[in-house]
Amino acid sequence: MENSASWAQRPLYVVLFNTDEEGSDQPIRWEPFGAGEPGTVPHHLDGAVAAALPALWYCLHLPNDLTQLLDLPATVITALQRLDLSHDILLMPTNLFTEMRVRALAKATQPMLVICPDDQLDQVAPISASLGFALAAIGFSRLSDESLREHWRQIHRHHLPNQPYLGREPNLPGRLDLAPAALPTRWLARQYSDKPWAEIGTDSEIDSLVKEAIRLLLINAATNALDQAGATPEEASARWDDTIAQQFKRFSPVIAVSMPGVPASYSRMALSAGARSRVRRMPPLDPEDTWSLEIGTRPDSLAERAAIELVVTRRAVGRGGIGIPLPEVPQDAFTQLAELERHFEGTVNSAKVWRMLEKLNHAANVSWTPGVLTAISRASMIHAYTNFPIGLLRLPSDSAPLMTRVPIAYRPVMPLTRTLQLELSRSPGIILRRRCKVLVAECIPTSDPVGVASRQGWDVSEQYFAGQAPLVELERIEALSIAELRAAIKAHKPDILVISAHGSLSRDSNIAALVIGEDLCLGPELDEVPPVVILSACYTAPRGRAVVGVADLLLRQGALAVLGTQVPVDVRQNATLMVRFFVYIGEVLAGRESHSNLLEVWHRTQTSNAINDVLWSSRSLHDWGMSRTESGSSVLAEFMERWSVGRLRRGHIYSDTETVLCEMAESMGVGLQVRNWLKRPGYVPESFFYVFVGRPDLIYFDDPFGEAGFA
Repeated sequence: MENSASWAQRPLYVVLFNTDEEGSDQPIRWEPFGAGEPGTVPHHLDGAVAAALPALWYCLHLPNDLTQLLDLPATVITALQRLDLSHDILLMPTNLFTEMRVRALAKATQPMLVICPDDQLDQVAPISASLGFALAAIGFSRLSDESLREHWRQIHRHHLPNQPYLGREPNLPGRLDLAPAALPTRWLARQYSDKPWAEIGTDSEIDSLVKEAIRLLLINAATNALDQAGATPEEASARWDDTIAQQFKRFSPVIAVSMPGVPASYSRMALSAGARSRVRRMPPLDPEDTWSLEIGTRPDSLAERAAIELVVTRRAVGRGGIGIPLPEVPQDAFTQLAELERHFEGTVNSAKVWRMLEKLNHAANVSWTPGVLTAISRASMIHAYTNFPIGLLRLPSDSAPLMTRVPIAYRPVMPLTRTLQLELSRSPGIILRRRCKVLVAECIPTSDPVGVASRQGWDVSEQYFAGQAPLVELERIEALSIAELRAAIKAHKPDILVISAHGSLSRDSNIAALVIGEDLCLGPELDEVPPVVILSACYTAPRGRAVVGVADLLLRQGALAVLGTQVPVDVRQNATLMVRFFVYIGEVLAGRESHSNLLEVWHRTQTSNAINDVLWSSRSLHDWGMSRTESGSSVLAEFMERWSVGRLRRGHIYSDTETVLCEMAESMGVGLQVRNWLKRPGYVPESFFYVFVGRPDLIYFDDPFGEAGFA
């Protein structure tokens, strides 16, 4: 019988693995990781989880949403692309697969299939049946193309028997190294082509697959536009080429990228000599990286890349976007990054920072092939699965890094077991509508000048929001111990927690922590934290040495998104940036700015902060920026409200900011002075060095299902 709730609830797949260990995915290692330990290096994938990879890939070839069983019109496909419909896969040890635990985790889903090790099937099957899973549990060894086709048909018969079945079931993947680009393309091609699955997305080069993905996405966008316009078949044919061209101008796909790699400095510190001997670089493509029941027994590099490719593919399929596996980060790039981050610990030379950024870009040596360049340069957002800040890299035609062109949300890929657990678990997101409750915790004593400056900055925010409608409810507390901070979080239950504290980077223990009063805090000490945590502190998310960082660890404590810093930041500039961030949040809540989620608001804040990076760089530029023009407004206000409007291009925001400022200076008769100040001492682009980890794209300002037309 057809279940009317099916449309609101997504399929849940459970993959079980055998393990005798507790906490084997802990990233904090006080002793070197030995050659004989049951896990891969250098990304740390637990051996038992690696054995489950064939089943996880199998699940990615089952329906992520029940609409995939049907022949969908372009309007529905387009609406679904606005949602996150990533496969819901529960990855857990077999000994935790109990009725009580699974019932709690399976809420708001359609329990569909349990896959387990063969030796556990007799124990798992009756529990699966009693929990109402639609399909009979299956052991790893029985997974095949035939079982996959039969599972699709059973899901249709069970849930939508009265709806015409699309068919065109997928096959299990051949090469996993191509899957991030190939599977999302094949997923969409099912709706537009009668070709057999094996004949779709067969190119053996990533760039060709990305180009094909772009072509299909444009076909769907053009079809949707013509359908919405009510065009007849004859009219659609006549207008097709023009419509494709129009849609290309608007083309802004969601991109998921991977860029594996771990700094050699981490391997020397954390791995034994025997473990280091197993480390192999991953080539850009590897024909041996194929689906097999034996993935978990392969060399470490093949098991790790299969896991990383899995999460990228899942995200690209779920967002109706494009997956792009980039080559492993060269060790020279990590070295350059570590030197850049270390430079900020002393007197910062602006010209040297720009030179080091250019050296970093050169060391990363990314080959931006035409298809990949088109997709990334036009992306609406990037999900970056990497330990490396790709936002600091620059596209060939740009003058500023990638983060000035597109919003980026980072997911660290070490330890890889934890990445899989966090990524595969269901994250429904939250909606901030009408009001956002913010708790600001001051964790630096007032005897410290930095603490004084921080409080002065938040005084400005408090005054601003006091005069507005109560869209952003700002509470401020003093928390000079971890116990006080923990109690305040529990008492206030904020949507967003701002921790104003010092950061502590220990190179000996490879840890980046917060200093709360006199205590170090890595995150677990706080118990549960709110959905969004903003770390207003220095180097809470450095990336050059693969440190164990508080920003990453807070994702374990319940945070959906954490904003951190790679380097020490100026407290005054940080205060300005944070004030602007919350002002823009207030503007969105008031309906005066249009952004779908928190990541978009952050990108708006971060990129438009170029003017403040420039003007804060020297006393001369700052004083001139605050001086009055003939209109009576400050140079800064004139720049923001009139001169720069429509002139700051993505990827060129800093050079365009300089151009506009020089034009303003010429009009005021101080052009030569301002140009000289911009050259010497120059300015430091401090806004580059903030990273959002987790899922800030799931912090919505409106119901995404309503926006997509499914409310």
